[in-house]
Amino acid sequence: MLSNQIRYATRGLVYLAMHYGGSPVPLREIAAFGKIPEKYLETIFSVLRRGHLVESVKGKHGGYLLLSSPERTTLLDVIRVFDPALVTGELPDGDPDYALWKDIEDVLIDKLSALSLSGILDLLRSKDKTLHYAI
Repeated sequence: MLSNQIRYATRGLVYLAMHYGGSPVPLREIAAFGKIPEKYLETIFSVLRRGHLVESVKGKHGGYLLLSSPERTTLLDVIRVFDPALVTGELPDGDPDYALWKDIEDVLIDKLSALSLSGILDLLRSKDKTLHYAI
């Protein structure tokens, strides 16, 4: 199971993906959409900014923007920012299960890198016909 930080970060990034190409989105608006406490989201978005997934814009009309398109930003990118060991765990060379765990890691990386923010939006839209967005 993914951590709450990763899930909340993904939820916030999905909202930014819905507004990609537009004006910066205020954190309070992202928090309201995701039903995430704003103070907690501040911490999460600070990590996303340091991880080069979002840009913060200061000022009256400030907020956050995705640095890459929703098609190029993947769930693997988000996980690597918060928990790189989750998808790049190191096993000792002599580990008898090395080949098995390496295969499992490869499958996880393939799946997570194939799931973009755009793909997540498509999944959400297919489950919730009332969700409207434009990319």
